[in-house]
Amino acid sequence: MDPRKGDIAKQYGPAEHMTGPFGRLLLEQCGLDHADGSTDIVLLDNATGTGVVLVVAGDIQPSMLKAVQERAEKHGWTGTRTQVVDAMNMDLPSDHFTHVVSSFALVVLPDPRAALAEIRRVLRPAGVAGFTIWKSVGWFDVARAAVERIPGAPPRFPSFQEFSASFAKAAGAVRADHDQWIVPAFFEERIREAGFGDVRTEVRENRTRYEDAEACVRVFAPLMNFALATTWSAEERERVEGQFGKTLLEW
Repeated sequence: MDPRKGDIAKQYGPAEHMTGPFGRLLLEQCGLDHADGSTDIVLLDNATGTGVVLVVAGDIQPSMLKAVQERAEKHGWTGTRTQVVDAMNMDLPSDHFTHVVSSFALVVLPDPRAALAEIRRVLRPAGVAGFTIWKSVGWFDVARAAVERIPGAPPRFPSFQEFSASFAKAAGAVRADHDQWIVPAFFEERIREAGFGDVRTEVRENRTRYEDAEACVRVFAPLMNFALATTWSAEERERVEGQFGKTLLEW
């Protein structure tokens, strides 16, 4: 999945099988699973992706918003609005939303501190913000082991924190500490610095199952190839990329 490419929605779609369950958990943690229409709720799904969670869906990628619109039409969702939004500089009113959720977005944005400040601005007083980040993913160690089996593979393999930071770096990350945004204690401290109170962190685990090994490789091989592009030279990547998917499948 390469965020620099215009077909990002098509690249992101297969990963929903992995990210979607955490979107549902996020709504539960925000108390929205019990919403019955008796209270005023104005929800912004910031960096919406393809719209697993939404009422007002904002994303900087028009292709993502098109995917949301198609999903809304398919499922008959009403009261849903999409808008092109830069999460770090939102063209949205201050003190407007009762809830803002952002699922797996802050870890890939160039300036997550700016995004936090914007979320704080658009929230109403006593509003609720909810976030998800990944702490670890099980497939990463499998991918590392597969690469290490390839003859001539470079000995330097990125750590999981470096892998996570590679997406933000590709988008122009502005700080050197971007690999720390998947560390819960670091993330929680940044939330407090942005002016949020009553901060609570919950670690949840989910096991993702795919129909077969080929389906799994279709999702994770592009992710790994993208991350390696930010770690290895072009020559080093050429020695691995052509064999990575096949080796991962065999593993």
